[in-house]
Amino acid sequence: MPDHQTKIKLEPEERILLMLYEHPIVLLAKILTWAAIVLIPFALEWFARSYFNAIDPTYLALWHLLRDTYLLFTLVGLFLILVLYHLNVHIVTNHRVIDLDQMSLTKHRSAETHINRIQDVSAEIKGLWGHLFNYGHVDVQSAADLAKIRFENVPDPKSVKRIILDALYIHPKSDVTKTENRGTVV
Repeated sequence: MPDHQTKIKLEPEERILLMLYEHPIVLLAKILTWAAIVLIPFALEWFARSYFNAIDPTYLALWHLLRDTYLLFTLVGLFLILVLYHLNVHIVTNHRVIDLDQMSLTKHRSAETHINRIQDVSAEIKGLWGHLFNYGHVDVQSAADLAKIRFENVPDPKSVKRIILDALYIHPKSDVTKTENRGTVV
């Protein structure tokens, strides 16, 4: 996994409390969907095997070229699934809440807020799978004009909420002027 501690500069006496990725069951669901998409040409070949046995070798070669090109693009899709999983990280320190979102290979969004600017933290678990595997969303609303910081599909969202609120209650209020609210889209 990438070392995100080198990507963010910590303030003096700041330490990382949580570093979160998407719940692994969400990654598994994406990979299983990818596997089903990969199986489409093989299922087509199996169901139409009598047709493929009687087809001209030139057309069969064209089919193999199309199938292999399709499989190449699906491999690129698997690469994107894994890269985006590892680059989307949510960090909670004793001073800040940081959300690093890699939306595509060429679009990155980062947002952070100082812990003392937080006005509201909510945890949400939706659906059967979310309740069975204990994953959901955590929304952090700050005092700034920025939209909510949203941690999507994180494991144990109620504990994440509790850790953020504990950091808010422990952190001294006088440090609020050191760090301003920031959010950028690159």
